[in-house]
Amino acid sequence: MPFTRYAGYYSTCFRKEAGSHGRNTLGIFRVHQLEKVEQFCLTSPNGNDSWDMHEEMIKNSEEIFQQVHLIFSSIFWDIALMLEASLKP
Repeated sequence: MPFTRYAGYYSTCFRKEAGSHGRNTLGIFRVHQLEKVEQFCLTSPNGNDSWDMHEEMIKNSEEIFQQVHLIFSSIFWDIALMLEASLKP
């Protein structure tokens, strides 16, 4: 029996401004505001459920970028290269 749970969230976030850390802005708390969309899912490890959901999440992200007319590119990394790069010599 397939088991899949998907959730997507939209939130407004604030991050501290990087830089001089108060050198020229004494007493001013400067932040950057951004809008964040997160998605995550919980799937069964059996079969291809997790891969299918991964493809669906990529498709959802691409559709959002296209609807708001943002320029983007999808990059798919080879897992073997990632593992090799993470190993210490």
